[in-house]
Amino acid sequence: MNTLIPTFLAVALGAPLAAQQQDPAPGQAPAPSEAERLFRDAWWAESGKNDLETALRGYLAAAAAEGPAAVRAKALLCAGDAQQRLGKAEAALDLFRKVLTEHATERTIVEQARVHLRELTAVDLRQNYDEWYERRLFGEEIQLLILGKIESLTSLISRRPKGAKEIDEWHREVAGLESEILAYGKGAVPALRKLSGGGSHEASKEAIDMLFTLGELPPAEALLSSQGWLGDPDHWARLLAAGPAARLPASTVWYRPLLAAARQGGSNLLHTMLDLRDPTFFEQVEIVTPITLALLRDAESRDATVAAIRSAATPLLPRRMMERALREAEDGTLHLTAQQWIELSEEPLEFEVRVLGTQRAAGMIGKADDAMLEVLLQRAETGPTSSQRSFTAALVEGLSRLTAPLDVPWTPPRLRRLMLAANRNYPGSLDSITSSLHLQQSTREMMAEAILGEPAAFMAAMTAVPEAERVATPVTDQVSFSCPDDRDTARVATLWNAAMLAVLERDWNGWDDENRAAAVWIVQQAMRPEGPRDAIRAFLDERLAGATEPVRAAIAALFEKLTG
Repeated sequence: MNTLIPTFLAVALGAPLAAQQQDPAPGQAPAPSEAERLFRDAWWAESGKNDLETALRGYLAAAAAEGPAAVRAKALLCAGDAQQRLGKAEAALDLFRKVLTEHATERTIVEQARVHLRELTAVDLRQNYDEWYERRLFGEEIQLLILGKIESLTSLISRRPKGAKEIDEWHREVAGLESEILAYGKGAVPALRKLSGGGSHEASKEAIDMLFTLGELPPAEALLSSQGWLGDPDHWARLLAAGPAARLPASTVWYRPLLAAARQGGSNLLHTMLDLRDPTFFEQVEIVTPITLALLRDAESRDATVAAIRSAATPLLPRRMMERALREAEDGTLHLTAQQWIELSEEPLEFEVRVLGTQRAAGMIGKADDAMLEVLLQRAETGPTSSQRSFTAALVEGLSRLTAPLDVPWTPPRLRRLMLAANRNYPGSLDSITSSLHLQQSTREMMAEAILGEPAAFMAAMTAVPEAERVATPVTDQVSFSCPDDRDTARVATLWNAAMLAVLERDWNGWDDENRAAAVWIVQQAMRPEGPRDAIRAFLDERLAGATEPVRAAIAALFEKLTG
């Protein structure tokens, strides 16, 4: 019985089997091949004994043995079926796919394998769309499409033109193909990993960049073979985020210590970068900038990196490149605190970092930041005129960006100092800051106190700046506001005029004539015509009797403005 070949096997083998066997001697049956013998035994184990485990081992052995291709293909198909019946779906899928790739010419068997694949990969799309999509993404059809696009990209990269017009078009085509490949997401990862380590230098670089873009770490061997990825901070950030990794392969490239350190965390990378003395590193010291950007974005290494940027012990060239990272980073991407920006801008190597730190810190001032506000105001008040102008502009710009401007720890003296600094050093209006102050009673009253609390001193400081170097109407611009609706403008103007009148009524009797005249001069410039001014006029009209000449002249100028 064991010498017989099952009927279905004989049919399955058909012509291919006959073609591969030698003609037997007359009256002698052909000797079965090893694959046929193993297949027959496996079939008996499955059909006669219902022993799937033994049958599976036999089918796999037959698929690997010498014999007709049809027999080996059928053995793989039956092995997959056995795996499926044993509940091992993934193993079954692998075997059915192997039939498609290794026995593509056995059409009947290939079609049966496809039927099995469709059965195994069928899912209820209403419940398991993600599972279906992932299977499709890694299926043969999609993978062939991805491979075709990668081959087109590789070919295009190898044909880089020289002319300016042609190079622009070439860049667009390369970018287009890359976008199409990246659209497949993680489905493109296997092919890109292969290309990153096996293509041309340029193709490998593009593959590495795309893997990083997809959030995947390229193979270590590929990273050690291409320097094109070193200048991108996002690549270093991805390495840091990946966590500890296995030891790198041996290599003599100069940046291997940096790559090895990055795979062990931000602290290791920072110390390795600062300790590195390889001459090639100093020839390409610009790499410090993207590494620093990545370290500043890493919460665990941020504080140590800030300390290194500030430290005089940091080698001069790397320190300068680390400072450059501060200037190149987009606003809001480093997640530094206001205090850190203050510290970084205290004694940097380059003045531009002082200005940048002032602007960034000002844009983060909060309720409890009195000391920081004092530091920033002092920068705008001291030093050479050119420095004061830079710091004042940075301070105004930073304060203008605040999302909670009413949380700034203003006091009347601090507001007064800002207005005086702006009068000397800032050519524009402060309405980006003062508009919000007009909207709340406490800050509106504080602003009125800022300009009228010491009227003579305030007026003297405002007028001390030569006409050619200050705004045309300084007080007007320092307390201005803007509202999109005219009705709001009228309401705010009414409240503002009333706030100034309240200070006049409170302090008039305590002022000497110099302060009274100065207060009237300030009110003349600061009051808003959109709001009622009759109360101010009535108050001053009552003070005309017995007023000294300077006070009378100031009141007369104000009345002239009211009637003008």
